[in-house]
Amino acid sequence: MAYIPQIELILILSTDSKLPAMVRIVPGSIRDVETLRTSVEDIGIEKITFILDRGIFSEDSVKELYRRNISFVIPTGRNSFLYDKIKKTMNEHFFYKERLIKCSKRRWSVFYLYLYEDKELKNEGEKAIYS
Repeated sequence: MAYIPQIELILILSTDSKLPAMVRIVPGSIRDVETLRTSVEDIGIEKITFILDRGIFSEDSVKELYRRNISFVIPTGRNSFLYDKIKKTMNEHFFYKERLIKCSKRRWSVFYLYLYEDKELKNEGEKAIYS
């Protein structure tokens, strides 16, 4: 078996021009805010919103992003304690490609939590696992 090192791609887009402002390849997995902070400092942008992978989600990462006044969107895992806080309030829905999507939005501390649930997608995933 060959060892293939993991890399992460950071793509920063300009909100004004909608064009890439920077592309950076970093070795390994991005697990800390320091890599993101360095990227922001290198490009010199002050107003930025990060769309992050759930792998970086942690209480420390969220605190650091908030402390630095960086806007962000970050998914949590289904095992997150936040999942149960918002699941209880799931009372809205919409249709996407003829699929029923249940949804909820709730303020938590200084953040907004959003939850989207597609039971058909969940069932498809389970079927694929057992196949």
